[in-house]
Amino acid sequence: MYAVKISPDFKIEIPVELREKLRLEPQQEVYLFERSGQIRIARHSIEELLGICPGIKWDPEKDRDRNDRF
Repeated sequence: MYAVKISPDFKIEIPVELREKLRLEPQQEVYLFERSGQIRIARHSIEELLGICPGIKWDPEKDRDRNDRF
């Protein structure tokens, strides 16, 4: 876990260790979403990932992600 501060203009800096581990690049687009009072960051939107498995339906209001099961 990493602690970061929100700047006065609401920016946060992703720590170097995480940027390297996740191979994030400058200007790369990531997605922020709120789940159970937490801010989460993802490389791909849920909508993009749905195309991988045709026929799967996902409702963000009632469906949970994998971490919610633990």
